[in-house]
Amino acid sequence: MSSALACDILVSEEAVAAIGEKWRQLQVRAGRILFADHDWFNIWWRTLGKSSQSQTLHVVTGRIDGNLVAVLPL
Repeated sequence: MSSALACDILVSEEAVAAIGEKWRQLQVRAGRILFADHDWFNIWWRTLGKSSQSQTLHVVTGRIDGNLVAVLPL
């Protein structure tokens, strides 16, 4: 029997930083995609994203049995 996917929405820089290494490991397993890369997203957020008053930090994560299996930076 497979486990259910548990989803969360991260809305703080600290929460996103806390999954940084797991996010990088997921990218290595899944194949690197520039716009879904933790480091690219972090640079984009700090230089462009948060400087815009209309932008709010949202990163959706998916976990199965506590293991990070999906990340969607929005």
